[in-house]
Amino acid sequence: MSHLIDWLKSIIPWSVGATVGPPSIPDQPVPFGYKQSWLAFRTEDTMAVADALNLHEPKPSTWAEGIRRSYLWKRGKDGECFLTPPIQGWTLAVGGVGSIPETGDPEWPTWLAALSERLGVVQYYCTHRVVELHAWAKAEQGRIIRAYAYVGESGETLINIGDPTPDEIKLGFHFFDEPRASASEIEAHWAKINEAGPEEAGGSLPDEESVMSLAGRWGLDPTRLDDYETTPRLGLIGTIRRVQEIG
Repeated sequence: MSHLIDWLKSIIPWSVGATVGPPSIPDQPVPFGYKQSWLAFRTEDTMAVADALNLHEPKPSTWAEGIRRSYLWKRGKDGECFLTPPIQGWTLAVGGVGSIPETGDPEWPTWLAALSERLGVVQYYCTHRVVELHAWAKAEQGRIIRAYAYVGESGETLINIGDPTPDEIKLGFHFFDEPRASASEIEAHWAKINEAGPEEAGGSLPDEESVMSLAGRWGLDPTRLDDYETTPRLGLIGTIRRVQEIG
C-alpha cells in the first residue's frame, strides 16, 4: 500500500485555498457523533492511520462529504470510512460499519490493542439508537486501559475492561457491572429489569450524551468540532478491508 500512500501525499493539498477540483475544496470541521461509531488516534499522520486500518482505495474528501458518506451504510455492505485531516493533534476515523469488529465480538479487544500497538493512543466510541448501544474504549501502546459497552434494549453489559477512569467518575458514571457481579447480584438485577425495565433496575444508565461527554474529556467531543477553527484541509474516504483480510 506504500505506493498508494506516496501517490496520495503527492496530490492531497494541505494548504489554505488549494483544491483538487470541484467539489473537493478544503473545508472546516463538520460535527457528527450521534448514531455513529468512530476511532480517535492521537496522531496527525493521517496516512499512517489509513495504512493501519487498511483503507481500500482511499480518495481525497472534504469534511462535509466524508461525514455524509460515513452515515450511508446499508445492511450487508461495508460502510465507507472517513479519515479526517488532523484536528487538535487528533485524526478521527468515522464510520466503516460492517468492516470492523463490533464491541461484542471476541476479537474486538485484540483488534483495538493491535491498532494501539502500531499507533499509540487509540480511542473507540459508538452509539446506536435502535438497540441503545453505547460504547467507549481507550488503548495505549498496545494495552487496553478501559473498555465499556452497554446495550439498553437488553440491559446487557457487553464488555467491561479496566477500572472506570477519573473522567468517568467525574461525569458521575455509575453503571451496573454485570461481568464482575456475583450470580445473586445478576439474578436480582435481571429480576428488576424484567419487572420494571432497565431504567428502574438501579443506578444510572449510559446514553448518547455519556459517550459525547467522555469523548470530550478524553480528547474531542465530535458534536463540537465546529468550535475549532483550523486550516481548511481534505481528509480521505474509502472502505476498510475486512479484518480477516488484513494480514
